[in-house]
Amino acid sequence: MIVFKLKIKENYRFQENWIQRVIRLFVLFFHLVLFNNVYSQDSILQERTSFGGVPILSYDNDLGFRYGGVINYFKYDDSTFHYSENLFLRAFNTTNNSFQIQSVYETDHLIKKSKVFIEGSYLNDRSYDFLGFNGGESRVNQSHIDESHPDFIHHNYYKIHRELLRFRFDYQRYISSSRFRLLSGITMNRYIINLNDSLKSLYDDYLQHKLIDNEEENGGYLNYISLGLVYEKRDNQMYCSNGNWFESFVIVSPKLISESSFSKFILNWRIYRPFFKTKNILMFRTSIQTKMTGEVPSYFNSSFVDTRLNQDGVGGAFNLRGFTRNSIATSGFGLVNLEMRRNFISLKYKRTLIDVDLSLFSDQSIILQKFNLNKSHLPMTISNHYFHENHPYYYSSIGIGGYLILNKNSVVSINYGVPLGYNTFRGALYIGSSFLF
Repeated sequence: MIVFKLKIKENYRFQENWIQRVIRLFVLFFHLVLFNNVYSQDSILQERTSFGGVPILSYDNDLGFRYGGVINYFKYDDSTFHYSENLFLRAFNTTNNSFQIQSVYETDHLIKKSKVFIEGSYLNDRSYDFLGFNGGESRVNQSHIDESHPDFIHHNYYKIHRELLRFRFDYQRYISSSRFRLLSGITMNRYIINLNDSLKSLYDDYLQHKLIDNEEENGGYLNYISLGLVYEKRDNQMYCSNGNWFESFVIVSPKLISESSFSKFILNWRIYRPFFKTKNILMFRTSIQTKMTGEVPSYFNSSFVDTRLNQDGVGGAFNLRGFTRNSIATSGFGLVNLEMRRNFISLKYKRTLIDVDLSLFSDQSIILQKFNLNKSHLPMTISNHYFHENHPYYYSSIGIGGYLILNKNSVVSINYGVPLGYNTFRGALYIGSSFLF
């Protein structure tokens, strides 16, 4: 009995110390964030520049724990929080061996009467999710990654090693005003898929059964030009509470500059509205991305195209929260994100403005065009092993979120999403450094 009591005390002491360490770590992190988010002027209400840095000590359900940092530089031409120049740099590594470095330079000053985006990204992901194509058409067998099950293969059976090097230059020429712009640009991508002979994966099985073209099995060069229109009227580019942001454009990948020949139509529309004159902000994003001509290569089916920063998808932290990254890899899809955000804390600490928001959200996606998988040569037993004959085309999730916003531009986000009516995935947590849109 005495020993039992001693054990309780020891456990209690251990828990108390663990909690204290977490609190110290949070306080240290909070001070680092505040210290690195300062303005170059004493007053924040004048023409100024701003430098912000946020350390990345976060978690992503698909990537694991992330550690690194985000640096933001802003230039403001007047007393508002509407910036005219921004340099965004993000670099991190993860416990799942995913190294990423991404930078976006956005400026209204490089070319007269124009907005320019210049992006450079390198993503080296040794645990890139590959679940097949066309969403639920591809079977995801959890027993293959469950070491206690007789059908266990290995933990990374649904993952591959993918590298991506991307450079993008977008030129948005003012038409009638700075809000209405003509978009033209070029994007150059180099996809590298590194095959591992010692570890079998679903991707290897697809190659073996000739479900992926031999010319695409190791990736390739994919370059495309963009042409379209952009309309943007928002009260703030980062921490927006009222406005519209609409973009409609076509991307064309011709054989002259690329290894693949196809074209896609892209439409992204974001709406921000105060809800019945309260502190609640209703945010809505819809996206339609469909193939127009040619055949989209297999390694580009898991891409979400945006004029701000392209992301992997559909699924994961940036579009369909709660579902595993790349859950829907297909030639054409629709996406809807609906989020209700409310500000609970707004204060100023020294020269740093601090806002804390909470949110409720719902994400939906629908398959509009399936990726062309030639399964006619497969025996029925093999086809049934890898594919569902009847599968859903519509996917949805719900969740909650929290945001720490510093100086109206640097963001620390926490989101947790739960899929609805889909038992393969049971929810996911994302701790990051940006809003969804």
